[in-house]
Amino acid sequence: MEFWIAEIRFAPEVEAKIKEKHQLTPARVREAVALGAADRAGWHTDPAYGRRLIATGRDADGCEIDVYLRPVDRDEEIWECLTAIPWER
Repeated sequence: MEFWIAEIRFAPEVEAKIKEKHQLTPARVREAVALGAADRAGWHTDPAYGRRLIATGRDADGCEIDVYLRPVDRDEEIWECLTAIPWER
């Protein structure tokens, strides 16, 4: 994989949003895409939100999660979570 996600940081408002709206925790998000767990990742440019990395992976329960990330420090492979969305089954 071209992208390595060593660390994911969450702003308090993003953490609250993904918990309330999507029933996701930072631990589940990290489990799905950090440290080589992502199944796929690629850059996406949105006219409203700009360029961000979308990484997709599965948590321990097999739930597939799309995670939208912004680089904080590419050398240290640190990313900021913008949002995370579980796939509906």
